[in-house]
Amino acid sequence: MGLTHKSIGKPDHERVLDICISAFTPYHRFLEETLGINIFAFRFHDWREPYSDYLAKISDTDPAVNIHVVVDGGTLAAFVFSILDSERQMAEIGLNAVDPVCQGKGIGKMMYEFALTNLKERGGCYPCSA
Repeated sequence: MGLTHKSIGKPDHERVLDICISAFTPYHRFLEETLGINIFAFRFHDWREPYSDYLAKISDTDPAVNIHVVVDGGTLAAFVFSILDSERQMAEIGLNAVDPVCQGKGIGKMMYEFALTNLKERGGCYPCSA
């Protein structure tokens, strides 16, 4: 298992989206059970689309966004975005998820440590939250 920084291509984009949907489905099921089908459908009926849209807009040439991925057994197992506004030195850990099949191995902790170190090395001083 290794963590690496890379630009994601089309095949990776699809895998990252699959990880997002798999990892976030239990949360959305909980919301549906808690809110009830009508409220959930009104507010979250298309909850998968924003993830797809967000990933489609990521530019491989944007120096502000780094994408770090974990490869486990030759398969992309997790990802985390680190985003830096270098002018204001604002650092943000963006969209991230671990494939549910790979959870419980410490991958999330490893990704966060790696992303925070990366942001500091790139000049990030002030954490922010989107």
